Formats: sequence, C-alpha cells, structure tokens
Amino acid sequence: MTEKFQKAANALDLDEGVLPSCAHLEIFGNRRVLLDGNCEINECGEDLLVLTVGKTTFRFRGRELCLAAFDRQSAVLEGRLSSIEFE
Repeated sequence: MTEKFQKAANALDLDEGVLPSCAHLEIFGNRRVLLDGNCEINECGEDLLVLTVGKTTFRFRGRELCLAAFDRQSAVLEGRLSSIEFE
C-alpha cells in the first residue's frame, strides 16, 4: 500500500485491505492526470488512452495524449484531455 493510501486508511479508520484495489486520481485542469495504484495499459494512442488501475478502467480521450511517466504503481498522463470515462 502506498504511503498516501496508508495515511488515508489511518485517518478514516479503515481496514488495511480496503484501499489497495482503489485508484487514486488527481486531475490538473485538462492537461495532466496523476494515477496511483496498480496500473496496467490497455490501449495507448494520441487520442485514446485506456488504463486499468486496481479494479477501475479509465478511458481518457483528447488530443496529443501521452504517458509522461509510467510504472506498475503510478502513471502520469499529459495532453489535451476532453473526457474521462470510468468503468
């Protein structure tokens, strides 16, 4: 469990097993998104990026989309976002 999730779990008095499957998403306008969690790339293109984080699948649509950073625990998406869909 990441440090952010551990702090959230402690603050909310949640069991340790509750948060690991949750995705943490931070959106900075329509230009940048930070994702924290167990990340997997499903599809990657300049106008569509599909990521699964924990049990949630995100569809990012826009222009000039790219993964500025990626590892199994986090991802940084940059570009001109027009929509985000959750599944």
